[in-house]
Amino acid sequence: MRSRVFILGLVLLVALGGCKKGSPIVGTWHSQSTVMNLPAYTDETFNADGTFSQVTNVGKEGAPASLVVTDKGTWTLEGDKLTEKLEDTDWQFSGPNAAKLDAARSFFQQNKAQIIKDANKEPTVPIKWEGEDKYTFTRKGETTICRRKK
Repeated sequence: MRSRVFILGLVLLVALGGCKKGSPIVGTWHSQSTVMNLPAYTDETFNADGTFSQVTNVGKEGAPASLVVTDKGTWTLEGDKLTEKLEDTDWQFSGPNAAKLDAARSFFQQNKAQIIKDANKEPTVPIKWEGEDKYTFTRKGETTICRRKK
């Protein structure tokens, strides 16, 4: 009987000890920033499997032209260091000037590989937690505030 209790206790200890609390960054976050001197609104989802997806709307609300950027990749969080590796990106342009839209789409298609490569040059940023539902990071001198979407 004592051996059964010991084995049961050992099994519970291993089972409970093997459970990890999920990363605090898992979930969907909203931020605002500036891209090419235009306001940008981003929703980024960090999945528990280490992947992320991000949708950024660039442009003034109600403006006739806009850009929607969709990014996908992988992430790690080690201490206060967030590393994101961009694996794919897609840019969708909209607006009334067909010639400019075609030129923008062409530019993106011709430069997509370089855009991804450039995005991965400095993939790690230190983040600062301000509670469970807010963190900030600074990249290229611009601080971005990220708030958990509920």
